[in-house]
Amino acid sequence: MVNRNKKGGDYLRSIMTDNLKVCYYCGATEGVELHHAIHGKIGRKLAIQYHLTVGLCENCHRGKYGVHGKYGYEKDLKLKAEAQEAWESRRIRKGKSTPENVKQEWVEIFGVDYIKEFEDYIQECKRDFITEEKEEEILREIYKEKEYENI
Repeated sequence: MVNRNKKGGDYLRSIMTDNLKVCYYCGATEGVELHHAIHGKIGRKLAIQYHLTVGLCENCHRGKYGVHGKYGYEKDLKLKAEAQEAWESRRIRKGKSTPENVKQEWVEIFGVDYIKEFEDYIQECKRDFITEEKEEEILREIYKEKEYENI
């Protein structure tokens, strides 16, 4: 996707989406803002250089659960991992890298393997997740221990 500036020149492209005017997450077309998948001072420049941008509606961008919101860490990390996947697959497809080398090239440029970071985060969340049945079992054990303490 190429957006044109007022003089008709290219100023932003995206290898992540075909349309920067549609929210990448919810599909909204109103109030869509440009988001650099890798942000921060250096990350923003790299995101522009390597076309790692998406359109996000105000809610998905800066809302409570948006990538910059209070509860948006997982969404932000997933987007970074998706940016990395897009970049790696494009480099391989264009013959600029090999599957064996592309991940190392990403880390040399961006400093972080976001795919691994996202996978580790999801595994950590799964470890912390307790099913209702397990929670009930734990509570029963706690109540039994308290009953024995009171005897």
